[in-house]
This record gives sequence, C-alpha cells and structure tokens, in this order.
Amino acid sequence: MNSKGWIFKPSLDLTFIILPGIVSVLSLFILREWNILPFEIGPWTWFCAVLLIDVAHVYSTLFRSYFNEEEWKEKKNLLITAPIVCFLFSVFLYSFGTIWFWRIMAYLAVFHFIRQQFGFLALYRKKTTSVQIPFLLDKVTIYLMGGVPIVYWHLTDQKREFSWFMDGDFWTYPLPDLANVLLWFQKIWLCLYILVHVYYFVKYRSLPLGKILLVFNTWVVWYFGIVYFNSDFSFTITNVINHGVPYIFLLFYYTVQNVSEIKVKTFQTGSWMKILICFLCVLFLFAFAEEWIWDSFIWKDHSSIFKNSSFYSFELPEFASALLISLLFLPQFTHYVLDAYLWKIGKHNPRLSHFFEISEDNYKNAFF
Repeated sequence: MNSKGWIFKPSLDLTFIILPGIVSVLSLFILREWNILPFEIGPWTWFCAVLLIDVAHVYSTLFRSYFNEEEWKEKKNLLITAPIVCFLFSVFLYSFGTIWFWRIMAYLAVFHFIRQQFGFLALYRKKTTSVQIPFLLDKVTIYLMGGVPIVYWHLTDQKREFSWFMDGDFWTYPLPDLANVLLWFQKIWLCLYILVHVYYFVKYRSLPLGKILLVFNTWVVWYFGIVYFNSDFSFTITNVINHGVPYIFLLFYYTVQNVSEIKVKTFQTGSWMKILICFLCVLFLFAFAEEWIWDSFIWKDHSSIFKNSSFYSFELPEFASALLISLLFLPQFTHYVLDAYLWKIGKHNPRLSHFFEISEDNYKNAFF
C-alpha cells in the first residue's frame, strides 16, 4: 500500500479538510438524541457559523491575491479586472429583479461549493503515486455526491425549510418519484465506487484513503444536510463548516509557508501563532464590517448582535439598494471567480506545485 496520497499529511487532512463536515453531521444526531436540535439558526449560532466561518473564508482569499506581493505582480490585470466585471454584472443582473439576482448567485454558489470538493479530489489524485482508477470515474462521483442532493431539493414534494440565500432562489418542480430514484442511484453509485477501489487495492495494493474519505465526506454532508435533516440549522451548520473550515485552513497554511510574499509586514515576522492571530483578526474585521452593513441597510434582523436598530428605519431607494447589494456581494462574487485561477496548478501558478509538493510526473498522471 502506498503511504502517500494525502494533500498534506493524514493528521492535517483529517483535522481540517475531511472531519469538520462529518463531525458537524454527527453533532446533529447527538443534538437530536438529546432533544435539543434547533430548527432555526439562532443569532449567535449565525454569528459563529455564517459570520466567523462563511463570510470570513471569503476574505481569506486576500492572502492569495491582493495581500500577496508575488500574486499581485503576476496577476495584476486579473485582480483589477475581476471585481470591476463582477460588480457591473451584478448591477446588470439586479436590474431584472431581486429574485433573479439571488437565483443566479445561488446557482453560482452551488457550483463553487461542489467545485471546491472537486478541487480537493484533484489534489488527492496529484498526490497519489500508485495506480489510480480512471479520472472520469472520480470526477463523476464527486459531482454526483454533491449534485444529487441539490437536484433532490428541486424535485422533492417535501418542501425544504431552508434556502441558499433567500426564499424562492431555487426553481422547484415537484417530481417526487424521480427525486427518490436519484437518491437510490447515488447510493448505488457510491457503493460501486467503493467496490472499484477494493478491486484496485486487491490487484495493485493501491488505496488512496484520503480521496475516498473526501468522497464519503461529500456524500455525508450534502445528503444529511439537505435531504435527511430538513431545517435551516442543519443545512447551515453542515454546509458552512464543510466548506469554510477547510478553505480557511488552506489559506492560513499557505500564508505560513509563504510569509515572505505577504505585503503586510506584520505577517513576515514572529511565530505561527502570531500569524494565526493576525490572520483571524483580519478575517473577523472584514467579515464583521460587511455583515454590519448588510444588516443595517438590507436584512435588518440581527440587531441583538450589531446594536444597529437605529439604522433599520432608513429605507434606501431602489437604485441605491441595487448598488449597495452589488457592492456588498462583490467580495463573495470575486472570490468565486478568482478561485478558478488562484488554485489551478500549472505554469500560471508555479509556486503551487512546490506548496503542495507535487512532482511533474504526478501532475501528468493525475488525470489519466
């Protein structure tokens, strides 16, 4: 059996990439067993999950882009153009109505979330030196594990008691029989996928455990968070933790390994603990500021946290609201776009191969 096949090492991968989502699902079962599983997400749970993880992880991208001197030099045109184009597109989209803006952004977010899982899977393939199953099988599997629950969401006649961004942002067309068939198809596919790996282990002594656990993680989080449990609390906790925690870890780990590239001098000296504190403080300040503005002028539902109820009576004109929403959503939208470039290993990101310790042979063999 090949001992490689982990993105970093087993302890780091399990702690920060694979287990957070699985533990979040297990916590739902424990809370239900104790009869204390909430249905709605409370203000301080929202603060910890949405603000401190979901919104904060968006701003961690700064450390691979605008705060990174080398990336700024190499991708200056992209880093300037992307937010401008995203903002203009957002304003244009909002002109068709609020629901269309949030609907398109919801589908873009879904793709981004599933794409992150695919990105981790691709890294596991690149770190595996033993014989691998066909790349297409891996790719189809990871998209099925995340995609089928989303399709179920659209087709089930059992209304989901949560939404991605706002009520009605997903189209729904109830076809309950098809929805249930797809769930069975997904489970059968996952079983066959595992059997293929058993065969490869018996024949080639190849067992990419990290990759298999990632696929299992994706199924567990998306199935139980969307299909099995039907509540805003369950969906938010599983979705946010599984997506945000691995990404924040990845950005922090990259920052620690490449402190000389960071423009902010505070990050260039001191221990990793000092860097961690500064890193998290930056994320918190940006996330808190953004959510304070969202809540003060748009959502108006967390005054117990932000102490901003005096702003609630202020109504923005429709055009000003469109501009503000487009501006506030800009970090998230830009994050979606930049991620497609910042983490793609190849000649445009020469330092990533060194960071992930991926040899040229591994890179060439990963997709065959």
